[in-house]
Amino acid sequence: MNALQYETSPYLLQHAKNPVDWYPWGNEALARAKAEDKPIIVSIGYSTCHWCHVMERESFENETTAAFMNVHFICIKVDREERPDVDQFYMEACQAISGGGGWPLNAFLLPDLRPFYAGTYYPPEPRYQRPSWRQLMMHLVELYENDRAKVEDQAKRLTDSISGSSDLFVGNPVPEDAGLDAMVGKLKSSYDLENGGYGSAPKFPMSQSLELLLEYGLLHKDEQCVQLAERAMLAMISGGIYDQIGGGFSRYTVDSAWRVPHFEKMLYDNALLLRLLAKLQLWRPNEVYRQTIIETIEWLRREMTASNGAFYSALDADSEGIEGKFYTWTRDEIRQVLPEELWDITEQYYGITEAGNWEEESINILYRALGVHDGFLEGTSAGSKHSREVSEDNVLSKNSEFGDGEKGWPYKCIYTSEGTMLTAKQAIEFARSKLYTHRESRIRPGRDEKIILQWNGLMIEALCWCHRAMPEGNYLADAQKSMTALTETLFKNAKWYRTGKDGQLGEQAFLEDEVAIGSAALELYLTDFDAHWLRLAMERADHILADFSDRDDGLLSQTASGTSDLPASTISVYDNALPSGNAHAVLFLQKLDRLTGPGKYGEEARRILQLLLSSAIKYPTSFAGWARAGMYEQSERGELIIVGPKAEELAERAWAASRPSVIIVCAETNVSELSLLENRFQENKRLLYYCRNLACGLPVETLEDLQAQKL
Repeated sequence: MNALQYETSPYLLQHAKNPVDWYPWGNEALARAKAEDKPIIVSIGYSTCHWCHVMERESFENETTAAFMNVHFICIKVDREERPDVDQFYMEACQAISGGGGWPLNAFLLPDLRPFYAGTYYPPEPRYQRPSWRQLMMHLVELYENDRAKVEDQAKRLTDSISGSSDLFVGNPVPEDAGLDAMVGKLKSSYDLENGGYGSAPKFPMSQSLELLLEYGLLHKDEQCVQLAERAMLAMISGGIYDQIGGGFSRYTVDSAWRVPHFEKMLYDNALLLRLLAKLQLWRPNEVYRQTIIETIEWLRREMTASNGAFYSALDADSEGIEGKFYTWTRDEIRQVLPEELWDITEQYYGITEAGNWEEESINILYRALGVHDGFLEGTSAGSKHSREVSEDNVLSKNSEFGDGEKGWPYKCIYTSEGTMLTAKQAIEFARSKLYTHRESRIRPGRDEKIILQWNGLMIEALCWCHRAMPEGNYLADAQKSMTALTETLFKNAKWYRTGKDGQLGEQAFLEDEVAIGSAALELYLTDFDAHWLRLAMERADHILADFSDRDDGLLSQTASGTSDLPASTISVYDNALPSGNAHAVLFLQKLDRLTGPGKYGEEARRILQLLLSSAIKYPTSFAGWARAGMYEQSERGELIIVGPKAEELAERAWAASRPSVIIVCAETNVSELSLLENRFQENKRLLYYCRNLACGLPVETLEDLQAQKL
């Protein structure tokens, strides 16, 4: 019997009608495996995973294949977003065997949960230089039944390897000749100068590495680092990875030039990219960044926000069983939607051709063929409420050069059939609006409506940064509402839980969840200066240090003490698509220590940081969060304290004038419990204090006066 019908995870429910006798991860399945001495298949994926859908159609819906699985295995399905610890443990087994990984992840276990084999996608027939799924299962069943000693030995070696997987990177001394300069040299040398960003195909945003480049450049006056971060961000905005019609970023592209996305949209990618965009807009203002923030948050509000203000997890790549169908266009379809006078300009702008620009015949992925460096893209998305008036200054001249100087843009203005004059920018906006309206009539991709604590925490952080960069956007209200919703739905009986859906809670929060919600609360405090958020941040920090510090190597465990059901403890150390739990914890504790005064938070941050700092310097793109923490530890620290009437109003101006290593704290009344604010007030007077490396200057009354103190 398939037991997934009782679950709430969209991924598990997608498999609830398979003829496979799937169990969710839990005591019932594990007890049956031990009682019957059967091997276990753990198949791990997520609801928007394209190849997970493919393998389901090819194998898990096949009656003959399912019958073989049901006879010879105990079959367990896991949503990796609900159980990141299970996913990480068996992914490490897969990587140890093959040197690679991905999803779907299929691991074969002994009844005691130790893995003896793991791989990813397997076809129904042998191809892609790999056996069929049934061939693999038959081989492993034969080994399990006829050579158990070999299987046991393999399981022992794999489990030992997983247990010591971090040893290579932990506790190495930092060489005297290695430091931040060496780290940045590695970042620069591995950068893709042709396309922007890091890596080749498939190409991921790697926003944490770009954030490291940006902040290092700003702190150390290295303009090249800032420009590299900007170039990558602008390349993504102009590419197919960005939804040119509806806003929001896809997870990655299958090419190296950001053109062809894998169309799923994840909350966490958009959170991290919004945070980077906000910092760029704050310290390197650009109309392109501003509009992309507006468009992406409008997408977030429109398509990813629950009624209570919490944020959903993801949108699928597929609709009607076809990858990208919701987002792609034929040239004929575009011509049917748009008036004739907009055909040429729209086709040139978005790179549309009769043959198509994707591997599928006649199918076009929209991207900005002229790039975003020319100022033309100051328009807004179809869903935006913002617009700009026509003026002679922004009307393009006929046959004038436009873009990079190699492509002419032969439009001064366009007259519609009604006789209305549009500038080129307005014409594109009109076309985009028409395309958006037409696209809304299509069958939409599926949406994973799980509420994930970590991902929501990251989005709250991002929204706080967006508010600092663009206070007029009211993004702080979105962040506050989301935090309230999370508290009401995922915090029960004095505990946080990782996921929630339809009133049911998932597992107790993991390290990355606790850190993300603590960090989100801290960023809320540093944005609206409500001490309630600071107290919540301190509560989470105390809980993390008390309940996740049971490892011999000094790192924080992924699971709270006594809660893991895996053969070995798991840790979160690599900064991949998501921040690692440990690196994010260090950054969180560092900032909290700055507010509460030198003490245990700073001591623990420095202790944990030293364990991975050498590896972060050697491999900054794999440990970008660690590298940022190391950079902050070695940078001049600054705190700007603003007290008195209209202090918060002045903070909005101060954010743009500050640097990444400066924290701004405000209070309009003398009631704060923060030591930073003690003895700062004078009646009816607004005062600014700037403290540098634990020493404070004399108070001044304006931001301009602070320039003498070199804020």
